[in-house]
Amino acid sequence: MGEPDDKSVNKQNPGLGRRLVPGFIRRSFVRKFVATLLIVLLVVGGVSVVAYAQTSAQLSDDVESEYTGVADRHAESLEDWQSERSANVRSTAELNQFQTGGSEDVSQFLTSEVDRLPEDIRAMHFVDLDEREIINSSENAREGTQVNIVEAPWAWEDRELEDDEVYVSDVEEIQGAPTVSYVSPVPNDDTNEVLVITTNLGTVTEGFDSDDDDGFTQVVNRDGNIVAGEQEQTQLEANLGEFPAYSPLGADSAIVDRGFDGETGFLDRTEKEGLDRDYVTAFAPVGDEDVDLVVAVHVPSDQAFALQSDILSSLLLLMGTMFVGLAAIAVTFGRGTVRSINQLSTKAEALKQGNLDEEFEVSRADEIGDLFRAFGSMRDALREQIREAQGARETAEAERERVEQINDDLEKAAEEYCAVMGTAADGDLSVRADVETDNAQMRGIGEDFNAMLDEIEATVAGLKQFAMEVATASEEVTASSEEVRSASEQVTESIQEISDGADRQNDALQRANVQLNDLSTAVEDISTTSTEVAEIAQRTAETGRAGQSAAQTAIEGMSRIEAESEDTVDAMERLQDEIAQIDELLEFITEIANQTNMLALNANIEASRSAGEGSTDGFGVVAEEVKELASETKDAAEDIEERLDRVKAETDRTAEEVQTTREQISHQTDSVKEAADALEEIAEYATETNEGVQTIDSATREQASATQEVVAVIDETATISEETSAESENVAAAAEQQTTALTEMSRSAGDLSMRASQLSTALDRFVTGEDVETNELETDTERALTDGEPTTDTPDARIDDDPEMGLTEDDRATGEQRPDPTDDTDEDMFAFVEDAAQSED
Repeated sequence: MGEPDDKSVNKQNPGLGRRLVPGFIRRSFVRKFVATLLIVLLVVGGVSVVAYAQTSAQLSDDVESEYTGVADRHAESLEDWQSERSANVRSTAELNQFQTGGSEDVSQFLTSEVDRLPEDIRAMHFVDLDEREIINSSENAREGTQVNIVEAPWAWEDRELEDDEVYVSDVEEIQGAPTVSYVSPVPNDDTNEVLVITTNLGTVTEGFDSDDDDGFTQVVNRDGNIVAGEQEQTQLEANLGEFPAYSPLGADSAIVDRGFDGETGFLDRTEKEGLDRDYVTAFAPVGDEDVDLVVAVHVPSDQAFALQSDILSSLLLLMGTMFVGLAAIAVTFGRGTVRSINQLSTKAEALKQGNLDEEFEVSRADEIGDLFRAFGSMRDALREQIREAQGARETAEAERERVEQINDDLEKAAEEYCAVMGTAADGDLSVRADVETDNAQMRGIGEDFNAMLDEIEATVAGLKQFAMEVATASEEVTASSEEVRSASEQVTESIQEISDGADRQNDALQRANVQLNDLSTAVEDISTTSTEVAEIAQRTAETGRAGQSAAQTAIEGMSRIEAESEDTVDAMERLQDEIAQIDELLEFITEIANQTNMLALNANIEASRSAGEGSTDGFGVVAEEVKELASETKDAAEDIEERLDRVKAETDRTAEEVQTTREQISHQTDSVKEAADALEEIAEYATETNEGVQTIDSATREQASATQEVVAVIDETATISEETSAESENVAAAAEQQTTALTEMSRSAGDLSMRASQLSTALDRFVTGEDVETNELETDTERALTDGEPTTDTPDARIDDDPEMGLTEDDRATGEQRPDPTDDTDEDMFAFVEDAAQSED
């Protein structure tokens, strides 16, 4: 028995751990032990790092939440403080003291209010905004003084306050204190007076910082300046009213930018410079909508993250302690274990080399000691197994010799059986095996084989007779099926021709039906169109007659207009004659007026002469009157002459237009007469057209009716033709299926005949007892016959004479031949029997 190689044993079915661990580590327990300790250390360290990271993240969130909450609370405190002071100034301004009390009473009232209200209120002032003068004040020294533009820039702004409105000023540095002014109007219809409360924002923010930590809180305005809280400025800067900048970035710092956008946030750093420690910053806006201040809370980073630092120190201490403990375990436990394992490995190697005298003694009581004792027991067991193996080998040698003798006897019997089986396989089924042997099993096999040969011989004889009968019946079926198939093919061809003719007839009728339908449709369209044309012709005739009547009426009207225009022309000519006579009369009047004027002039001359002589007759007066009358007559005559000139010109133009109109009327009268004649002629033609269209319409209707009857007859004929064609196709299909079935049957019969012949040929290879007797009888018969001619017309003889017998038409077309009966490559008998049974089915 060979000893297994330790390397091959180690390579059998390697686990995942063995595939991942390098070989130099797997081959040393010390390396495995050290690697295990390192893995444990790394796993614990990794878990600690992950736990620290998660804890740090949670602590960071807690710190952020805590200090943003502080900033929110401070911002809410400032917002509540602003709301409270706004309410104080508004309620105080609405009191009656400012309307009914005297100046001294108001001052005392303001002083008492300052004492009563919280200490962050520095002063109260009753101010006239129009004069910018402090009327009354809680500070007596300020009464009657002007409002300072530095401490109250809002007083110089054009601002109108409602009765219930409160104005809150920006934070201003006044006398070293961050001051916020609250202004509310005093109800008074006659004056523009307000109540002002000045407050100290620093007093409010003093409570934001506690004494037990190093953090501080600052309030920053929109300009990025510190207006309250720890300001870190000198007294000079405070007196000058300047606020220190929160950071060098000014208004661009993150706190100002994000805070005045209404955001509450946290920074793990500070934007301030000059601090001796690292700080975190939380900020929150004061107000929700109109943010004017931002509260920034600053806490030292080591104070904010003190718990996180403690956790890190604890984890590092835990890691160090674990590392020292694992090192101690490796030194104390690993060294003794490794030494014992090395001793055991040396003894096992000696045992592997065949040294069964190796001692396995150990004083240890643990698993290593058990392993030593197990190896000792294994050594003793190996000694005993070797002794038993040697005895079993001797027994096996004796048994082997006995088995070899039995095998020789069995080989001889098997060789004899093989010879008999070979003869039977060659076709001689009359042979039998000799069963005389000392082995009972081989004797039983011989007897069973002889019985099997008897059954096979009887079966082959029956199959030969069956094959001959099947061949004869197959030839008869083949001949009959050929005749039926031929007749069926002729019937199929005839029916197919009938079906084709019916299809062509059906197609022709369908085309004729379509054409007649088109013709009927066209006739109906013509009939409809002719009806419409007849109606249009009738309306045309009626319209022509109506136009003729209207034209005649127009002619009569034009004749009347022409007569009237002639009368108008005559009247205009008479008017021109009258105007000419008036013109002559005006010329006569003008001449008389001139003569009268000359007479008046002479009378004036005479009157002047008489006046020179001292006469005072009224001749001069009369002469003056005549002169005036002559002058007026002349003016009237000139005016009449001008008007008559205009009337004459207009009369001439009108006479010309009337003459032109008369000529046009005469011309249009002739045109209307011609149109009336044409309309009369159109009416006559339209009447004749209507009569002809009516005749066409009647004939078209008769033609459409006849066409519809023809279409109906052809539709019926086409339907019958379609049914005939369909039936012909069904009959053709049935005949074709019958022909196919007969062809298949003929082919199956031919195939059956061929397979029967093949079966008979295959069975001829086997020789039975009956064949021996038959062969002897045939030998005597053949000697008495002529040269090789058969005495009877048996199926076998016919098959031998006609090599194509038993073949179907398809086999003849493809050139196949009947198999050669002497072909020794046929399949075995059982395959032929199965094929013959299938062909018979």
